[in-house]
Amino acid sequence: GGTRYSLRGTLHMLHYLLQAPLHPCDGCQQRFDYFASLHRDRAAAIAQYQPLRRHPSLFGTAARWRREWLSADARAALESRGGGGGLRSHLVEVSPEVFAFPLLREECCAMLVEEVDSYLASGLKAARPNSMNQYGLVLNEVGMEALFDSLLETVLQPIARACFPREGGGLDRHHS
Repeated sequence: GGTRYSLRGTLHMLHYLLQAPLHPCDGCQQRFDYFASLHRDRAAAIAQYQPLRRHPSLFGTAARWRREWLSADARAALESRGGGGGLRSHLVEVSPEVFAFPLLREECCAMLVEEVDSYLASGLKAARPNSMNQYGLVLNEVGMEALFDSLLETVLQPIARACFPREGGGLDRHHS
């Protein structure tokens, strides 16, 4: 017969693996602890801001981008027939391979700005877009990651694919 495994033995091994460092090299545990700390801080800030949210529809794991938040031009582009060429005909090429179009309705922009202003006024730690920027806010870090995942998947991906068939077909992350 073959090797026999027991549930007890499997659980012992799993317990051991979950207690061991993720990687045996020097410094790995410190890096892991650092990123775990960042994650805890992010989760705490999201929880602390929850009762202060001005627009709850922008938050949570079930948040999805709504078509009514898009400009008429963006909706027309996404609903156009004829594949990428039809969609691309709604965009303005302002320079070779540089496209412009109105994406969001004014009401949506106002809603996002109100939420950013509200978060910044809360006094909670604000993640800035980059180390050279003292303004702005990384929206992923305050609980809007699912919303912008949805924007990437349902709006930006089709537009990127139409404009850049080879490169635009694989958008998978954002720093929103």
